[in-house]
Amino acid sequence: MLLLYFLVGIIIGIVTGLIPGLHPNSVLFLLLPLYFRFKLDFLDFIGFVVGISVTNTVLNYIPSVLLGVPQEDTVLSVLPGHKFVLDGRGYEAIALTILGALSSTVFALVLLPLLFVLIPFVYPFLASYMQYVLLLLIATMLFRRKRKILSLMILFLSGLLGLITLNSNLGNMYILFPAFSGLFGIPMIIFSLIHGGKIPKQNKNEKINSKDVILGGFFGFLAGILTGFIPGIGSSQSALIVQRFSNMKIKRFMVALGGINTTGIFFSILSLYLINKARSGAAIIIQNISTRLTLPMVFIIISLSMICLGLVVPLGLKIGKISCSVVNKINYKILLYSVLFLIIFGTIILTSWFGLIVLITSTALGFLTAQIGVNRNWCMGVLLVPTILYYFGFSGIVSLIF
Repeated sequence: MLLLYFLVGIIIGIVTGLIPGLHPNSVLFLLLPLYFRFKLDFLDFIGFVVGISVTNTVLNYIPSVLLGVPQEDTVLSVLPGHKFVLDGRGYEAIALTILGALSSTVFALVLLPLLFVLIPFVYPFLASYMQYVLLLLIATMLFRRKRKILSLMILFLSGLLGLITLNSNLGNMYILFPAFSGLFGIPMIIFSLIHGGKIPKQNKNEKINSKDVILGGFFGFLAGILTGFIPGIGSSQSALIVQRFSNMKIKRFMVALGGINTTGIFFSILSLYLINKARSGAAIIIQNISTRLTLPMVFIIISLSMICLGLVVPLGLKIGKISCSVVNKINYKILLYSVLFLIIFGTIILTSWFGLIVLITSTALGFLTAQIGVNRNWCMGVLLVPTILYYFGFSGIVSLIF
């Protein structure tokens, strides 16, 4: 039965990974009551959780790269991914993120004994000084920018949007979907519609250097540690930290992005075992169905994760090629209008009318950022500002994401 639950989890993970806005956590929390209602076997359900979680992290960059529809975990891939697509290298961007998931996880597996020893000692230090790391990140981002005042203005406005959004009474895990779609996705879609842009023919022969995969995978591994162990630090924040302090090339950055989400799941399980803190939806589910995670359980989860990667990585590369072929055959304007409709419809369904207001506001801010010539990364203030305030002790007003 374990194999059956595991395969079902992989199938559902494929669906959640390829459909923009559909989060695997919603499926997991929806099905959690069934575990208790039908007294399902613990290991069978663990297999399902691992299958859906790991598969989703490998595949969810495909819609982000090709369609420009971001989620919190994939938002930073939208801008460089769009450049790859415009150069006819969309499949290369997808392959980089998928191989990054594998590369970073291999690093995590090899260095696992060291992590068991270091994490309980390093964790308190990292958690105590994270706000200063994020402030240093902002300072380094600002250092070489010509439009410093305008950049800070966008940081402040997006941070204010983040505070209002995360502090809303909606309390919905999807509330960041309209914020990210408006800041990063819709402006690109509308600019393409206005200027008559089209997707060039995509080259399905990737040009990937093994050195990029190895180095990018290592940086993804480091960022995954922050995501998996430190409260409030998601994939986007950790990616910004690693990108800024490592000065990675774009290919290595795409590899690192692919690795962050997958190793984030991996490390969140270790976090649950080593420091008894759940840092992901999968870890929260496991915490709810197990009184205490044991070492044999950890090794079972790690083994299932590696098996899942072995199955999903080649499958993801195949799906990426097929997706690039399909995108080339679709009328680009119809595709853009369809994605725009999907974002608006999904926002209303998932977050009600408040989410639509967030979508309109964030879209206006995204347009403003482009018009005044400010790098779109400053819109990440939507998460950076609430995170910094959280670490300075203002947890009450930003509790939703923590």
